Amino acid sequence: IDTVAKKIKTEKTEVSYDICVIATGSHAALPPYVSRERASKLDGAFVYRNIAALDATIKYAESGRVSRAAVIGGGLLGLEAAKAVLDLPTVPQVTLVERNEWVLSRQLDGGAGRMVLDKVRRLNVEVLLRARVRNIVTKPGEDGKEIFAGLHLESGETYPCEMVIFAVGIKARDELGRASGLTCHAKGGIIVQDNLQTSAPDVYAIGECANWHGETYGLIAPGVEMADVLSFNLTEGMTTHKQRAMTAVDL
Repeated sequence: IDTVAKKIKTEKTEVSYDICVIATGSHAALPPYVSRERASKLDGAFVYRNIAALDATIKYAESGRVSRAAVIGGGLLGLEAAKAVLDLPTVPQVTLVERNEWVLSRQLDGGAGRMVLDKVRRLNVEVLLRARVRNIVTKPGEDGKEIFAGLHLESGETYPCEMVIFAVGIKARDELGRASGLTCHAKGGIIVQDNLQTSAPDVYAIGECANWHGETYGLIAPGVEMADVLSFNLTEGMTTHKQRAMTAVDL
């Protein structure tokens, strides 16, 4: 994006703009002990982010090799992933690994989080709290690949399982913003103001690629709210001169 000439440069052409909105989304984050290169050569390890990943997870679970599956992350996606795997008839046991003292720690306080935890356990999901994974356990596979075989916890315990799903958050796809000279956060994401404008005039960012007040959001509701605020400001707000702004209450 040439923010001075107000042009979008693609591999094939250039397009002029009056207003530019960046909505490039995110990648599923991986824990520090699993690089993307390693993950690409690892059988039995998955992320919970898109349809292709879900199809691959189901196919692996139906292979008959999985007696226990682990889900890393006790947030909304982690809980959803654990229940989805539990519902597969070929996986008899699911273990949820959460580093905090209760699940949904970003959304709930301790009391409410423990109420949800009790409900999750009644669904026959095993939950490990205050558990941090140091590394994964693997065994040799074919064609230079590794096969996931378990978790090595920071406590020193090795936890055997045949499949793992990482639900540890998102990594904002802010490469376009960085290449275009837009201000991005050190933790990731194109920094936006309360009206969703980036550091360049007439360039906005919404959804999972945006960083608002130091946070990126990997859920649908904040993305919809950002789109709603911006669409109002660029339509009705232009004529009434009444602009909406993002607030913490919206999220």
